Amino acid sequence: MMRTFPRFASLIALFLVWASACDIIAFDIEEPLAAQTIQGSPLGSVLPLTLFEIPMQSDIAAQTEARGTGPATSAHLKNITLVIKTPADETFSFMESISIKIVAEGLPEKEVARLVPVPATKSISLEIVPNVNLLPYIHKGATMRAAATGRMPSRTITFDGKVVVRVKV
Repeated sequence: MMRTFPRFASLIALFLVWASACDIIAFDIEEPLAAQTIQGSPLGSVLPLTLFEIPMQSDIAAQTEARGTGPATSAHLKNITLVIKTPADETFSFMESISIKIVAEGLPEKEVARLVPVPATKSISLEIVPNVNLLPYIHKGATMRAAATGRMPSRTITFDGKVVVRVKV
């Protein structure tokens, strides 16, 4: 019986090394998007060039340390969802398209998500641009910048949302 435990522990250690080498160890970090407000305009003027800018607050090093997984090798956007909070009956119908880019000092700006056309719904999930590694951006204090085309809503709108990042070790 005593010989079984060391053999089992060795197998688990071997699996963890293999899993890490094969990018099998991964986890999601969910980051809420703070409430954003778009002022209403009865004239329906064009949306501003930048819809919103939000700093990414993910501390991936702390997340990997807490899980005991070792350092992250990559981080990719998994999901971005925006939800209108007020007025309750409003939709994203004022937008024709939306694009979100990631920016950080010394790195090129990259598009990470988009949605064209934007549906006239209360909640939208953006299409993720594949194969954009966010890790170098996050290490440099990344900001997500959203731009949209369309017209200002007739009423002031407040929305929030969430960003989900998939981290691989």
